[in-house]
Order: sequence, then C-alpha cells, then structure tokens
Amino acid sequence: MIPSLLGQYNPPGKPQAELWMGAHPGDSSLAVLGETVLPLHELIDNDPISMLGSASVNAFGPQLPFLFKLLAAAKPLSIQAHPNLVQAREGWNRESTAGIPLDSVERNYKDPNHKPEIICAITPFRAMCGFRSPAEIYRLFGELCADGGTYAGILDTVRQTVSSSENKGQDVVLGLKFFLRALFSIPQAERIRMVSFVHKHATKLYESADDEKELSRMVVDFAKAYPSDPAVLAPLYLNTLELAPGEAVHLPAGVLHAYVEGLGIELMANSDNVLRGGLTSKHVDMDELERILRFEAWTPEILAAEKDANARGEFYPTPDAEFTLRTFRSPFESREFCLPHNSPLIVLVTDGFFGIEAAGNRTLILKKGESAFVSAQCIQPVLRGQGTAWAASTGLGKE
Repeated sequence: MIPSLLGQYNPPGKPQAELWMGAHPGDSSLAVLGETVLPLHELIDNDPISMLGSASVNAFGPQLPFLFKLLAAAKPLSIQAHPNLVQAREGWNRESTAGIPLDSVERNYKDPNHKPEIICAITPFRAMCGFRSPAEIYRLFGELCADGGTYAGILDTVRQTVSSSENKGQDVVLGLKFFLRALFSIPQAERIRMVSFVHKHATKLYESADDEKELSRMVVDFAKAYPSDPAVLAPLYLNTLELAPGEAVHLPAGVLHAYVEGLGIELMANSDNVLRGGLTSKHVDMDELERILRFEAWTPEILAAEKDANARGEFYPTPDAEFTLRTFRSPFESREFCLPHNSPLIVLVTDGFFGIEAAGNRTLILKKGESAFVSAQCIQPVLRGQGTAWAASTGLGKE
C-alpha cells in the first residue's frame, strides 16, 4: 500500500510497514534543498529557533517534537505499548548505564522520550487497543475451552487467573496482571501444541453462528502466522475495532495495542521506544512490558475530525502538546487553506496535488505521496490545491 501511494515500482512485493517523516536521529528524513541533501535533524540543528520557533524550543528543546508516519499492515504488526515520560527517561538511563548498544536487539529504550500517538485510517483499518474487562476475557476464553481437552485445561487455568482477584475482592489490576503473566508463562515446548489446539477450536467457532465469529477468524489468522505465540489469543483479551477512512484513535502511554490491517496516518511524540507483547519475531521483554503497562480495562474512543475556526482545515483533538494532526480535503475543486504559523510543520499529500506558499517564498508543489517540511519562520503559510493533504504541527496553544 505504501509503494502504491508513493507511486513507486515494487515488483517483488517487498513488505513496507512504515514510512517515517521526521527528524528522529535513528532514521531522519532527508531534506532536499536545491542540489543539497541533508538529514532533517541536521538542518534543524543548524538553526533550531528559525526552524522550530522559540515556543517549541522552550517546550521541547532544539528538536522536532513529533514523528509523522504512514503505516501499512497486511498482517498484524507487533502487539506493543509505549512508556510514559518518567518511565522512558528511567529506562534510557538504566540501559545506557548498563552499556547496552543502541542497535542491540535487547535494547528497549532508543531515546528518553515518551510516545503518545494517534492513528487515523486512510483505508478501512483494523486494530486492537486496550484490555477487555476481566469478565469479558473470562467469557471469551470459556467459549474457546468449552470442548475440553489437555490444552483447554491449560487455557482454562489461565482464564481463572483473570477473575481470581475480583472474586477475592481485589482490584482489576491484579486480575489482568495475573492473566498476562500466566499466558506468557506457558512453557515454550507447550506453546506450539497449544496454538494448534487454539487454531482447531477457533476454526470451529468461526464456522458457527455465534456473535464472536470475527474474533475467532482473527485468532485463526494469527495462529497461522505465529504458530508458537500465546498472543494469537489477543483478540479475546484486547478490544478490537474497525476504523472507517477518516476515523482515528488516540493511544496514551501504557496501553497494549496492535495494528492489524489497513493503511493509516500515524502521528506521535518523537520517540522510537517500543515494548513488544507478542505477534513478532523481535525481542519481547515481558518483565519490562509489565512494568510500563496500564493494567486496567480501557476502551478507546473513536475520534472524528473537527472543523478549525481559523480556516485551517480539520483537526483531531488530543491532549498532547507535542503534536496536532490536521487534514485538508477538497476532492472536487481547488481550495485554499491557512496553515498553522509559528510552528514547524510536515505536510503530506495522499491524493491529488497541493501547493505550499509563504510570503516571500516560491510555491512548492506536492503531488500524491510527497511531503515537505515547513519551518516556523515561514510567514503566513498557505496550502492551495485539490485532493487530500495532512499536516503535523505542534500541539502548543491548543484551546
């Protein structure tokens, strides 16, 4: 989906899950200035006040505070969560002091920043976000284990842990923590046979007429792709949701989630800190994941774009100071939109073409799949064109 959007030739069908637009030192975008090409973070480092504006530098230091992405999932991307700011700084200092190389597969913290994020669907988009309630997990696991058998017994033991704390009058936190620990404590030697059992019995549920057959189909698909991973059961303990194009969801720190299928626009604080929790071949540190997770039932709110009173298209409301996601849509005719000023911007066109104009500067034309950085020193930047464009800016000054 990403090569198609960018108009790139990809005959081998090489998977491309993410396209970064930003200045993270781990993989900065390249800024093209005439004949000069340099990493965006170097361009910013040369004159941070002009590039970012004094408000952003005072709030976040001399670095671009957000990271913009195109994200494509043809199969589920890894289940993961991100630390809050205190956890990120502590983890970064701990691993740096221990001398763990930044490129080590066992390194959890690539920077000392948190990573709240928003994902907005470009195509129909499926995701899993936040724990279901212990009662719902108990019920869904019970349906899977109803036929009995050795591995039904193992899973039923796991199932009991999610309700044990509630039965004793303790809080939901302990129930969910016991449950996740029990699921991932199943010995490696038993996991393949357990997933085989899950595959077989989830297939039966999928073929039946029960209300959860879509969850069963997801479990079957996950079991095919990850035959030794207990997280194939994630649809039974995480909320599943379907986003229509233009709908979004905001994810704060500590929320377990995974993007399952579709193309989306993702905007986040400028961080690459990821703690994985299954459906991956990459490093999974369950102890560290458990340390940063919010063990609570949490259902995401689906967000719709809101009109901006200042002729700046539409925006998605989030509480984050580091970023605001905006969209500009004019499918049938050319229109003019004001862009936020005194803020660094990244503008991406996903359909049609747009020109960016600023007082005293030439017009920069962007076609589908192209993006541009607009510095805070640009005076009265304007976006004019037809199609769909997106902009990332800071969230400073939100009402």
